[in-house]
Amino acid sequence: MPVREFRSDLLLLPAGTTVGEALAKLPADVVTSGTGQTTRDRTQRAYSYVVVPRPDGQFLLARWFEIEMIAAIVNTDLRALALANVPDLLTGRDLDALTIRGPKGLTARDLIQLLAPVAGLDRDTHTQDDAKRARDAHPGQRLVITAGGAAVGILVVERLAAASLGDDPFARSTGSAVLGISDDEDERDAMRGSEPESMLLGDAPPPPTEDKRVINGWIEGYTRSAPDAEPEWLTLGTDQPLLVGQTYEVKFDVDLKRASALITSGGVAGLAAKAREQQIEVFEILVEIAVEEQQFALYSRSDATLYVPAAATPSKNRVSFTVEPLLATGTQDGSATITVLLYAFNELFQKLTLTVAVTRDRQKAFSGAQKNAIRTQASGIPLAHALASTPRRAANERVNLVIIRQTTGYEFILQGAVVKRAAIKVEPETLNDWLKNVRKTFFDEVVNRKTGEIFPYQQISTTIDKATYDATLIALAKLGKELFEQLFYFQENREDAHAMAALIREASQQGSLSVSVVADRFVLPWSLIYDREETEPVDPDGFWGFKHLVQYMPEFAAATPVGFGSQLRAKDRLSMAFAFDATIDTQFNTNVIASQRAALAGEPQLAVQEIDTKKGFLAMLKGTDAPPFIYIYSHANSASTGEALTTERAAGGSVLKTAPIAGTGASYISVGGERLTLKEMMSEASLARPKFANAPLVFLNACQGAELTALQYDGLLPFLMGRGARGAIGTEVDTPVYFAAEFAKTFIAEFAKGEETLGEIFLRMRRRYRDEHNNVMGLVYALYTSGDLRVVYES
Repeated sequence: MPVREFRSDLLLLPAGTTVGEALAKLPADVVTSGTGQTTRDRTQRAYSYVVVPRPDGQFLLARWFEIEMIAAIVNTDLRALALANVPDLLTGRDLDALTIRGPKGLTARDLIQLLAPVAGLDRDTHTQDDAKRARDAHPGQRLVITAGGAAVGILVVERLAAASLGDDPFARSTGSAVLGISDDEDERDAMRGSEPESMLLGDAPPPPTEDKRVINGWIEGYTRSAPDAEPEWLTLGTDQPLLVGQTYEVKFDVDLKRASALITSGGVAGLAAKAREQQIEVFEILVEIAVEEQQFALYSRSDATLYVPAAATPSKNRVSFTVEPLLATGTQDGSATITVLLYAFNELFQKLTLTVAVTRDRQKAFSGAQKNAIRTQASGIPLAHALASTPRRAANERVNLVIIRQTTGYEFILQGAVVKRAAIKVEPETLNDWLKNVRKTFFDEVVNRKTGEIFPYQQISTTIDKATYDATLIALAKLGKELFEQLFYFQENREDAHAMAALIREASQQGSLSVSVVADRFVLPWSLIYDREETEPVDPDGFWGFKHLVQYMPEFAAATPVGFGSQLRAKDRLSMAFAFDATIDTQFNTNVIASQRAALAGEPQLAVQEIDTKKGFLAMLKGTDAPPFIYIYSHANSASTGEALTTERAAGGSVLKTAPIAGTGASYISVGGERLTLKEMMSEASLARPKFANAPLVFLNACQGAELTALQYDGLLPFLMGRGARGAIGTEVDTPVYFAAEFAKTFIAEFAKGEETLGEIFLRMRRRYRDEHNNVMGLVYALYTSGDLRVVYES
């Protein structure tokens, strides 16, 4: 249907209308009571909308009190000025130094967003949905409806109801602290001339040479400064609980770090530099907010865009999200979480979390009421990863899949060409059962598959016969399809989950994706997912690990991300540590260790330091100078809570001696025939020690070396990352010794060349083993780090 929007409190003005002419057309501010007394009440006028065309073909759409605020800010008679030019008076001013506030604490910087030029949309050629989309694209969510190019109405999101107003800068007074208007032209000219010309013309000061801007986040709302104080619009501090039934605004901008900010992101200088490299004057930061429906009512869009100059100046706008805290019936106090995701250049680079105390007791909701009532944390992907991320080919789409733990399951947020959200109802225990089933099935159907008297995948030759390969693909396709459908169609999952499944299927089948999975305690063997609707005939590209660059970046307990970047820097050669268990050769009557030692020592791009004892490995863990690449080839196992690993056999059948340990502390690797448990590592090389200086990449080429579960987050891999490793490559199930050795030698040689990224090499190697050797074992290797990592040699 055609869009129609008219308002009784709307004044449509012709081009060139001055402020004084507009003021004369607005409702009078004098009210006469029944007793004959007159009182000043300018509410109707102040909250009226005015629309006037701009020279550029767009419109100024403002509430009159916004014009009043600018008049008070510049302290100058504006009545002779063209109304369309009034917002220009804010240009070049230190907006954060201004103390003038409008209703609900509206600031000068808020005006920049609200008074951004507004487009016109023809009412007879566009639908209501078209209008809503155009309105929401405006920083202040405002739109002018036109007919034949002339304004006939508006479509806006009401942000403010009538509230108390400050002094009227257009009121006739003398000696006013705000603005005194005189009828004398000479006096008005003198007042106008008292303002420095540069401030009236909006000359901006030169940008600073050093960019120290950050993303600031804070909360505003009606609250009390003391238990018995009257409510007023305030910025909340960390010691102030939120009141149930009261709405609050969660706001973000890019600027120097603010004293009032509850949380800040890392600096944006790198993002600005990337924008300048691409000759972009203003780049975008997408701010996505996630709240649990049992904890908050959200009265705004869940995403908004910050427009950030590449020059070191504040963002063009602020973004605001309106939330109302909730509590379960009968509950007096509780807590709630606000999760904020930040994207730039189509890449997730930070996650911010605000955990807030919530109460029904009005006497508890005031400044200073509760220490640490608002707690914050920054985590996620280091900013530098986002800066270096580039598609492998121009047509490849980058997809960020963010998974946030909620009370009743998880929230999936898929960000790519579009943003899609879905609630996934699955408990960690159920997820863990899926993992166990997948890993057991893969071991039974692939690693331990038997053809006659032969175990094809355990032979020295890594080439598999066609019949075995075909049977393996069928078994894995059924497993991967079941995994995909369990995830998105499990029990109570709603239409939003089904819609996300359809979107992922479509994107996956249309092209190759670069998928970053940032998960809050959600572990899944993503490479094994099979997203085709039928399993026979099998399409090998239906497996994510054979078609897409999948990088899994679990969030561990680190308080803040570290900006490792996506470059592993080296001089003439890449320094690496090779830790191994030489008894494997004796145990299996083979030479997998010896052949790897010889191959790595012969690589011209490598400088190899061998570690063949438990003592030597502990010494590396305890120090800070571990090389930038650590390769471990050994026996290993990851224990879960309640599980005890006490009887590993060494060469000749002897038991590797260790005291019985229960739980994740029993996880281990073996070096030089000795088992080194996680408990020993954490005791000898405490996470409190200074971290690795080189932020090494760790390759755990071992049985279950990188295995994580949905219930276990303090195993080998998290420990190594806690010591300062940038991430890891790991096997997710028991891996045949010959394939593991051959795969590692080839990968390390390719990676050391510095010609391709980590993700490109892994995708190419998985496909090569599949296409040239009929071997699917490459799917067991998972990237627990950025796939954009590459070796860069310094000249």
